[in-house]
Amino acid sequence: MKRLLFIFIFFISSLLSYAQKILRLDIQRPFRIKEISFYPKDHITLKVKSSKKIIYGTILAIGDSAIIVSNKKSNDTVAIKQIRLIILNHTNYLTESFSYVFAIAGVGIMAIDAVNNIFNNNTPIIKTSIVKTGIALIAAGIIIKIIPKRRHKIGKRKKLKVINLSPY
Repeated sequence: MKRLLFIFIFFISSLLSYAQKILRLDIQRPFRIKEISFYPKDHITLKVKSSKKIIYGTILAIGDSAIIVSNKKSNDTVAIKQIRLIILNHTNYLTESFSYVFAIAGVGIMAIDAVNNIFNNNTPIIKTSIVKTGIALIAAGIIIKIIPKRRHKIGKRKKLKVINLSPY
């Protein structure tokens, strides 16, 4: 009886399982290949060959030759051969927080110093050393925001393909 129950459960679970397709970006580097996989419900940002518009959103489905990307405004069907650039964003909560705090601190330090000089009747209301410090903080915030974004142009060493994981 236990054997029949086990066979029945195995048979039902095999019927309920289905094959999944993944979108894989292969980056060839000297002596190794880096593989980045995109699954349905993953976030993706890309550019197509025909326009300069950036398409971003969640992958709804991956077909043999196209993917469907959905965002709040629309659903876009993009052919795999038409993708010319994939933008990967490796930011996390810490880098977003630091970039935001540095930008606010740069503006804040200049504003606080100017208000303090107005109340104390100091002749140079805006000091050059404080402006340099504020601009350096703002630039550090912008750099922290830009660095984690990687742009991968599809071409000779970077290939995009659909992998079918069906067992038969």
